[in-house]
Amino acid sequence: MSKKVFIISIFFLGFALFTTSCKKDKDAETKTCNIEKSSVLELDMDLVFKVDITGDANCTRISYTIAGIEQSISNPSLPWILNTTALEGDTVDLRAYATTENGSITLSISGEAPTSSLHLSESCSQYND
Repeated sequence: MSKKVFIISIFFLGFALFTTSCKKDKDAETKTCNIEKSSVLELDMDLVFKVDITGDANCTRISYTIAGIEQSISNPSLPWILNTTALEGDTVDLRAYATTENGSITLSISGEAPTSSLHLSESCSQYND
C-alpha cells in the first residue's frame, strides 16, 4: 500500500509542478502614440520634416501645417521626409499618429537660416517583455 501512495504522491507532485510552470503570458499591450511639434518661425528657413519608426510601430497618418495650410498623408511609407521652406512668422506643425506594442515613432522638424537654426523632436515608445 505504501508503494501505491508513493506513486500517487509523485504523480500529483509532477502534475503540480507542470501546471505551475506553464503559466500563460500576458497579452502584449498596444500603445497609441499621437505626437506633435510646432513652432513659429523667427526667420525665413529651409526646413526638413521627418517621421521614422522602429520595431512594430504602425504609423497610420502624418499631417503637417505650414502657414495655415494643412496637408495629411494616410498610411505613409516610412521613413518619411519632406524638404520645404517657410517664412518668418509662419507657424509650422508636424503630427504623427501611430500604435505599437514593441517599437517607437519619432518625428522631427529641423531648419536652417543664415543666422539661426531650429531643432524640434518628439517620440513615443512601448516595449513589452
